[in-house]
Parts: sequence; C-alpha cells; structure tokens
Amino acid sequence: MSIHQNRHATAMGLLKHETQVVASVGCLHKLTFAEAAIVATSPMQRLRRLRQTGFGYFDNPCSEHTRLSHSIGTVYWANALYEGLTSPQNSEASQNAEHLLSLTDRLAQENVSFDLLMRVFALVHDIALLPFGHTLRFQLGHFFDRRTFFDAMRNQLSGVIRELEHGPLRTDPAALQELKRHIALAECVAHAPRIIRGVAVPALPDTDGSALTPALSQAILEVITLTYDIVHGVYSADLIDICDRDLASAGIRWTMPDSLLNSGVLIHVSKGEPVFPGPDSAPTDRVLRYGVGRGGQAISLQPLRELAGVHRERLEIAARCFYGENKCNADAMLDKAIRCLQADLPGLMDDPAFALSERLAIGDDDFLDLLIDTAETAASGTALALLTALKGGRLLATALSVDVMKEDALVRRLGQFLATPAMRTAFEAELAAALPAVRSDQIVALALPEDMQAKSAETPALGADGVWRAFSDLCAQEPLDAGIPDLPQAYRTLRCANVYVTPELADRAEEVAAAVRRKLTEKPVERIDEGFVA
Repeated sequence: MSIHQNRHATAMGLLKHETQVVASVGCLHKLTFAEAAIVATSPMQRLRRLRQTGFGYFDNPCSEHTRLSHSIGTVYWANALYEGLTSPQNSEASQNAEHLLSLTDRLAQENVSFDLLMRVFALVHDIALLPFGHTLRFQLGHFFDRRTFFDAMRNQLSGVIRELEHGPLRTDPAALQELKRHIALAECVAHAPRIIRGVAVPALPDTDGSALTPALSQAILEVITLTYDIVHGVYSADLIDICDRDLASAGIRWTMPDSLLNSGVLIHVSKGEPVFPGPDSAPTDRVLRYGVGRGGQAISLQPLRELAGVHRERLEIAARCFYGENKCNADAMLDKAIRCLQADLPGLMDDPAFALSERLAIGDDDFLDLLIDTAETAASGTALALLTALKGGRLLATALSVDVMKEDALVRRLGQFLATPAMRTAFEAELAAALPAVRSDQIVALALPEDMQAKSAETPALGADGVWRAFSDLCAQEPLDAGIPDLPQAYRTLRCANVYVTPELADRAEEVAAAVRRKLTEKPVERIDEGFVA
C-alpha cells in the first residue's frame, strides 16, 4: 500500500460514524470520529455558553440555542448539500461526480480529504467568536480590531490541536497528524475571501515547528473556495441552519426544500467570469464553486425561486431576532455599560482579565459577570446598575424609537451622531446638558449600523442563457424575485434608532424625546472616526 493509500485509509477512519445526535428538529446527524474528537475539546465546548442570537431571548424566550448546536447543525446541512450534488434527483449529478472525482484524485496527492475538510470547517466556523459575538463586533464596535478575527481563530484552533494531542487520538499518531492538517486547512478556509484577494495566511505550526498547512496548490485553492461556498457562503449550510433554528425559536416553522438541496452544481470559474470571487491579482486563474442550477431545464425556475425564498427567510430572521425591540434595548444597555467602564477605567483593555485569550475562554453570561465584577471593583455606579439590571432581565424605558420606514431622514441623521462609542457618549452628554437636572448617565442612545447583516445574494446561479451570474444579478434579468437585487436596502429598512432613559427619568421620557428632535435640527454632523473597522 502506498503512502497516499495509507493516508486515504487514515482519513476514512476519521470519517467513520462515532455517535448519533439530534442536529435540529427532525434532523439526526451521525458525528464522525473526527467530529466527536473536536467537539470534546474545550474551545468547542465553550460554544455551549454562547447564544446564537445574543440577547434575542428578550424578544423570543425560546432563543436560548447555542453556537455549539448551530455548529453541529451546520455540519449536518453541509453534508446534505454535499450529498445533494450526486443525488439521483440532481440533474447535474454525473457532471458533479466527475468534478468530485477529479478533485479527490488531485487532493489525494496533497493528502487532503474534501469530505473531512468540509466537516471540520463546518464544525469550527464559529469557534473564534467572542462573547456576544456579532453584537460587540459589528453592532457596537467594542473589543475588535483588524487582527482580532485572525488571532482568535489561530488561538482557538491551536487550543483544539493541543487537546487532541492529549486525547484518545494520541495512540494513533497517523490519524492525529491527518486531523491536525485538516484543522490547519480549515483555518485557510476561514480566510478564503482574503486568500483569493492575495492576502497570505501564515501556516499553523506543528509541535515540531514545521508548517501543518501544505502549500496552496491549485487543488488546495479549489477546495478552499468550494468548502467556503458550501459551509459559510451567503447561501450555505450556515444560512440553512440559521433559518431552521432561529426561525423555530421565533415561533415560525420552516422546512428546507429538498429540491433546492438537490440542485447544487459544481462549476469551474475563471478570472473575468461574473462569479469569479477575486480580483485580477488573485493567486489563481480558476476556482471551483458551488452554484444553484435549474433542475436540468433552462425554463425551470423552481430551484431558483426556492433560493429566493431562503434569502427572504433570512430577512425575516433579521426582523424578528437581530432587530427585535427588546434585543436593541439590551444591546444599548451593554454598550453604555462598557463605555462607562472604559471611561472609569482607561486601562480596561490592558487588564489581563480582558485579554483576547481570556475572552475566548468564557461565554456570554461569564462575560456579563466579568463586567459586573469589574464595575464593582472600579466603583463604576452607572455600569454596575445597567449590568445588574440586564442580568436580572430589567430593561430601560424607551424615550424615543424611530425606524427607517416611518422617519428615514431622522434615523439616518441620528445614526450619524451615534456611529461610534465615542460619538454616542458625546451625544448623550450634549443631550443631558440641554435638559434641566438631567445627567448623561441617565440617557442611553444607540443606532445599529446601517449595513448590519445586509448581504447581497451573490451565490452563483445559472441563467436561462447558460451563463452563471450572482443570484442578485440574475433576479434583475429574469422573472424570479424582483426584490432580491434590493435585499441590502431591505435590511436597511429594518434599522431603527433609539434613546432610552433610566428608571428615575422614565416620567420625563417625552421631554427627552423632544430634546433629541431639537438637537438633531441644531447639531452639525461631525466627521466619523474612520479608524474603526467592523
């Protein structure tokens, strides 16, 4: 048996089914040996303490599901999309099988299994999230800079590898090494959009200091882009599980259409084609992508209309979960508490307790407890009051809440003044100064970012003319769903701007609201700090 055959056998051993779990309602997933080993590590177990929708439970009490259950569900749906490529119900099954066979043969020379890589990345795709994941990063602008995602992913995957080296796999060095290599490649998949733009990603080091990740050959670049598409693209296993899980928590029943699962097509895309994902300077001239076909008939629109339906369900999730009235209130309280702590403790970010590695070891509630302990130590009264109220489920009174559909200009203008933490603090101070006997610590203002969660439908989709285009572009040309090209704008219509007041000011809420409106007509817009990158 050759070394490649030996390694193929090792990969197959890692893909043996270890145990069966419930991935979601009505969905049973058989964890492979590799998946079970990774799930057992502490970086993965921490995901049990991260809620999928953050403070979404204030609007939807059933929204207590975690990032770990979502990660397992993502593996389930990634495997469903993978199997759908060669399903008898897929009109392009033969072509897909040929592409997969060719890719498998070339990857064998690199000692890589596409199936194993896809499962590993699906499992770890959220492993680098900090407490209150997207809330702190995208919505509030705290504890995040240009390197945070890279450093967090590197930290967590290194932790997984360290624990694997001391776990059951230590008695099987070949299997351990094979899994470590695929974990290293999963890190490359996480950075696939950057890699295709020509950004180099340093390889994860092995215990002996050598690089775990093989050179990014053409086959590796193809499998990285394909894996990213299937697992974490705009339409992907990640999105399907979000629709399934988040909609259920909001009281909506939804079923993934089988015909859409069986309409996937593997396509080679070259530079210059509409759905090539990188610039002309990309390190490869051709990639392999996952697209959605037309069921073998140029006139068939069913799979594409079902794809439009999935994107619309995500918009519904945003409305019910991401922009929930009470969630926005809780987000604003957390934001204000952190701002107050940073004002009272200028060296907060230098505190070892808030180091990235420490934040990557705790969950949402642990983080709240850390903030409360810090507020007590610093005697930060405002922060402590907000955090203890938040922990106890007590939200603030709303003085002013405006949404884009009713007062677009007002939301946009208020959003300009509340774009960064520093600007929110300044606005609250000016507002308090304009009101008699009001302190800035009694006012909490927040406008979520205009482009939050606004994603274009960029999945490759097959046109009636045989050309693959971004789905949003195709919808602009064919009678599919005229609203899909405008999805980013549809997300913006969910935006709202809110001003809250603490309990002692609740009876003056209308007075505060009137002062806000006056302030917006008087105050000139200042230059927004462009140093912050979400």
